[in-house]
Amino acid sequence: MGFKQSLYRFMQGRNGQDALGKFSLIASLILLVVSSFTRSGILYLAAIVVLGYAYFRVMSKNIQKRYYENQKYLDFIGKIKGFFSGNNRSTVDMKSGYKGYKGYNRGASGSTRSNSFWNRTKADPFYRIYKCPSCGQKTRVPKHKGRIEITCPRCGNSFIKRT
Repeated sequence: MGFKQSLYRFMQGRNGQDALGKFSLIASLILLVVSSFTRSGILYLAAIVVLGYAYFRVMSKNIQKRYYENQKYLDFIGKIKGFFSGNNRSTVDMKSGYKGYKGYNRGASGSTRSNSFWNRTKADPFYRIYKCPSCGQKTRVPKHKGRIEITCPRCGNSFIKRT
């Protein structure tokens, strides 16, 4: 049995790396670098404690508890990002990490919103909706692409818009 398979078997049933674990590793690295320049024993000790916490999270078999800790971290980061982007309603989906809006349901069963094309995409932060000037067909295009030429799928009319 090779090293890769033995490592795989060892990690089965463990939490593994998640967003909070990555943040902890980066924070410990930053603390180690700062402590080496300042020669501060307290910062070095803090870096070692944060590094130990990161490894504890990776090796933990209590996946449910680590999941909830990670979710609280993602919610906190989502609120901070929402505050600085001017959108204080920002949240992060638990499983996928999708950054959306509270109350915005992506077609899950029991949705209170209609599942029509317009309602699914009007609150989507990654796309923009434009109407064709000749036939009125709504077309979804990705945001942040600059000036693009959009061709209407219904009538073939081309128009230029800024996303």
